[in-house]
Amino acid sequence: MRVSRSEVAEREKRIIELLQEKKRLTVEEIEDAFGVSPATARRCMQSLEKKGKAIRTLKSITLKAEEQEEVDIRQKKTINLLQKQKIAREALKLIKPRDILFLGDGSTVYELAAVLSRVPDIYVITNSILVANVLFSQPQIDLQIVGGTVRNVTGAVTGEKAVEYIKNIHFDKAFLGADSISLEYGITTPNYYSVQTEIKAVQNSKDTYIMADGTKFDRVSLTPVVQLDEISAIITDKTAPEQYLEQLREKGTDILISGE
Repeated sequence: MRVSRSEVAEREKRIIELLQEKKRLTVEEIEDAFGVSPATARRCMQSLEKKGKAIRTLKSITLKAEEQEEVDIRQKKTINLLQKQKIAREALKLIKPRDILFLGDGSTVYELAAVLSRVPDIYVITNSILVANVLFSQPQIDLQIVGGTVRNVTGAVTGEKAVEYIKNIHFDKAFLGADSISLEYGITTPNYYSVQTEIKAVQNSKDTYIMADGTKFDRVSLTPVVQLDEISAIITDKTAPEQYLEQLREKGTDILISGE
């Protein structure tokens, strides 16, 4: 039975609404939600991608970056908090005294900052005013914050001055959050403004670790941050999709799973 153009348009509108809520939909989820065949679900995904509304991955679809609503960092800190705290404790195991660290502006990185005082005699450079606020009162941590323009939504210091500040600093380890992790596109973000600072930090770091809870996998945002072969490992939690993690491992990406 042929479906009218208005019905197709309405279905696509409802898929976008579901994506605003769930961030990612698989072929099977579209089948179940709309009672359509796998072929029809894939055609819907192809149509939305062609119209520039979404980006397809292997078996799912995510909103294109400009369709995604950037969540305020103050709200983001409360989402999946327990998972983020577990990831932070796992990341802490990688840090040793006298390390020179770059800490990005993600909410999971913020949780790492909250426990970082357990490691003595470390040097931290950050582009996050929230991270700096946690660390400035810790006498065993030598802290620097990059200069530039502060974004209210993320608390990140951005702009040419921030990139210039990072350019001549070399790090032992960089810890970054992630909005989206994809087999095809690596680590991407809808936040264009702070990405250049993070790219420069990755280039100047011996090791780079991506901290991401299980909701960040098989997603794509518009702005590239770093490719999978440029990072040392992804640190995640037990809610991450095991099948997707295995595919990442097959591509040579190390995965660290946080404990309890």
